[in-house]
Order: sequence, then structure tokens, then C-alpha cells
Amino acid sequence: MHLRSATNAVLKGYRSNLMKSFNTLNKSRDTVLTGRNFNSFAEDPATAAESFQLRRSWLKTESQHSVGEAVVRKYEVAYSALESVVNDVDNMKGDSSFTAVLRGANDPISGGRTALGQELEQLAQGIIQTMNGRYGENHVFSGADGLNVPFTWDDTGALLYRGIPVDTEVPEVVMDETVDPAVPQVYYQLADGSGYITQEAYDADPATAPAVTMDAADPTVPATYYQTAGEDGEYITQTDYDTAVENYDKLRYMDEDEKKFVDIGLGLQETDQAQVDDRRLVEASAFNISMQGITYLGYGVDEDGDPKNIASIIARMGEILQNCSNEDGAWATAEEEEEYYRLAKKFENSASDLKDQHTALTTQAAFLKSNQKQLEQSAYNLNEQFNATDMVDRADAITAFSWAQYSYNAALKVGNSVLSETLMDFLNL
Repeated sequence: MHLRSATNAVLKGYRSNLMKSFNTLNKSRDTVLTGRNFNSFAEDPATAAESFQLRRSWLKTESQHSVGEAVVRKYEVAYSALESVVNDVDNMKGDSSFTAVLRGANDPISGGRTALGQELEQLAQGIIQTMNGRYGENHVFSGADGLNVPFTWDDTGALLYRGIPVDTEVPEVVMDETVDPAVPQVYYQLADGSGYITQEAYDADPATAPAVTMDAADPTVPATYYQTAGEDGEYITQTDYDTAVENYDKLRYMDEDEKKFVDIGLGLQETDQAQVDDRRLVEASAFNISMQGITYLGYGVDEDGDPKNIASIIARMGEILQNCSNEDGAWATAEEEEEYYRLAKKFENSASDLKDQHTALTTQAAFLKSNQKQLEQSAYNLNEQFNATDMVDRADAITAFSWAQYSYNAALKVGNSVLSETLMDFLNL
């Protein structure tokens, strides 16, 4: 007795094996076309998870590199601007007419000092215009407030930084409340409510004095003064003193404490605090891109009451020179002559400080460029890891596809033979 396979059973087995061969062929074809080891998480969960981590790291590195590139460009603009200021200052220092006046080695020339004063005024204006430069939509030297012009001149010719007088002076004062003896402190209000009269004026001629209310004081006159320290101490109102303190604190804060951090691949970590509200950024893990104009040009006044800001120094020197006589070049006053030569020495010191700041900016720019190279190398390494995880070897993939194609074609030929023999066997029954 011979065992024979039924036609339906043979066809079922054949179709199953043929579909397996066909699926293998399609998968091999997709692998060759996409070049990927897998196309869904379910195909290889472990490798897919690793690939996800690599992709996230690569995208983060690319973002840091993009931010760093913008910061590098900003610092290049800042470097060029500050270099221009340094060169302008050096050119003025080296100018023969300025050197001559500085050393007092020349005889006053008609209009010579006045002309030099105009040059100094233009130099101060040029420095401020350069420091107000932009990168994109933001002012480079405006700190965290890049949308507003950092330096301006007010109506009196005083230099302002973000609306605050750059040459703010906080005098040393005797804090006991006192009064300015030169300012009348006792006033009477006129009975008709039209104003006030001092007690001295009222007492001078009571017969002709207007009717007054005897228990009033002029509210427009400060009641509290502080006397500045020293033997010849002057007086300052409490309001003016408080304003000076507030303005100087704002300038100091902008120079020392106002920061704007970005992530350029340094870690970007926060302190580990129990309360979320108490967490603080670890400043060493980010980069501060807040560049304050007063950091480079200076602010406040020194012990002589002279400005520390180099543009203010130059502007004041220009003003003094323009006060000189156009006929014989004589100084307007002996005090202004003394002030000019005092400021001239401080101008040289400020110019030296400006160069130091320029050098510091050079160091920061070099660091940023070095950091960019590290980010580029990190991105390259991550891309290599990503390719090794996700992508297949092209030669192996093509070989596997060729073998799958051969297997599928062979399966088709075998099918023809199986069907033919089964049918003949059925006919022999």
C-alpha cells in the first residue's frame, strides 16, 4: 500500500513556505533600500532603545553647537567693536597735537586747543556709537537687555547707560539728619494760598508783609539733608543721596551680577536643593553671554570725583579745551587747567584698562571656538555610534538580498515540480 499526500495538503505547505521566502525577500529588499537594521521598535527593542539615546544626545549636541555658533558670532562682533575703540583711542594718544598739549610743551596756538577739544568730543561720540552696535536684532553691549540702546547722552551732556547716569557718585556723608544752613527751613504759607514766604522775609518788615498762615512749610523744599564728610563738607538732600545710592547699586548689579546663561555643552546643571524654588543654576555649567558696556568702558567716579568711564573722561577733556580762548589758547580757569592735566593722566590709565578688557574678550572668544570644535567632535562620534547601531553593512545587505531572491526563485521552480507530480500521482489512482 502506498501513502499519498492529498493535493490540498501539499498546496498548503507549499504556499506557507513560499510566503516565508517572499517575506524574507521583501525584508531583505527593504534593508537594502533603507540601509537600516530595523524599522520599528518591536523588531529589536534593545537596539532601538540604544538608538533612541544616541539620537537624543546627537540632537542635543547639535542644538548646543547651533547656540554656540551664534555666541561665537556675537563675540566676534564685540571683539571687532572693542578693537575699533582701542585703535581710535591709541590713535588719539599718538596724535602729535594731543601729546603736545598733554605735556604742555607747546605754546598756545590760536584755536589749537579748541580744535583738539572738538576732536576729543567727536572721539567720545564715536566710542559710544561703536559700543551701541548690534548683532542681529540685539545690541551687543547692552547686557541682558539687548533690545534697547545701551549708551545715550541726556540733555545736559551726561552719559547714561540703560537710562542710569554712568558717572554716578555716592558721596561719603554724615548720616545724622541735618539741614543746609544756606537753605531757609521756616516758611509761612500766604493766607490766600498763592504760595510761601520765608520767615526771614516776613520778619524783615512785618508792617508790609502779606497775611500768612503761621504754621505751614514749603513742601517743595527738602526737609532732610546729609552733610558730606570732610572739613568743607557740603550738603545733599536725602532724596538725592538715596537716588545716587540706588543708581550706583543698579550699575554695580549690571556689571557684576546681571547674567544671561546659555547651554553650549558645559553641563547645564542646577544645585541639588530639597525645594524646587530654591534650586540655582551652577554657573560653571553654562556660559554667560551678557556683555555690559560699562564693564569695558568703566562707571562711577574716583576719589577725586573724576569719571572712570573713558568716554566721559574724553568728553570732559574736550569740553575743557573748547572753553579755552580762541585768540591765545588760554585756559578758561586755573581749576580747569588742573582738571585737564589730571584727566589726561587718567585717560591713559583708562586706555590701558580698555586694552586689558579687550585681551580678556580675546580669551573668551578663543574658549568659545575651542568649545565649538569639541562639540563638532562629539557630534561626529555620536553619528558614528548611531550609524553602527542603526545602519547595516551595505555589502552584507546586498548579499542577503541576492540570496533571498535566489531562494524565492528556487521556491517557485520547486512549486511547479511539486504540483505536476501531485497531479500525475492523483491521475494514477
